[in-house]
Amino acid sequence: MKKLLQQLTETFGPSGYEANVRAIVQAEVESQADEMRVDALGNLIVRKRPINLGKDTKKIMIAAHMDEIGIIVSHVDENGFVRFSSIGGVFSKYILGSRV
Repeated sequence: MKKLLQQLTETFGPSGYEANVRAIVQAEVESQADEMRVDALGNLIVRKRPINLGKDTKKIMIAAHMDEIGIIVSHVDENGFVRFSSIGGVFSKYILGSRV
């Protein structure tokens, strides 16, 4: 589990560029899935059918984000100062003074 978590957290995957993270998740769940597809927005949808389907069969959904907060360099001035633009939801108050 530790190796998988490390692989997931170290894989490049800011908003709109989650394909590498999705590939890891797909590889992990495909042996357990009855159905797996990627929709037009890039969401991975995996379905596991129940062994016995009856009127009292319960259904659950597990949802998670695959993307990470990201920034991209938008400009470097003549003094070497770098300007950034956000990719996805970035809270600017947490970035001030942070290492990038």
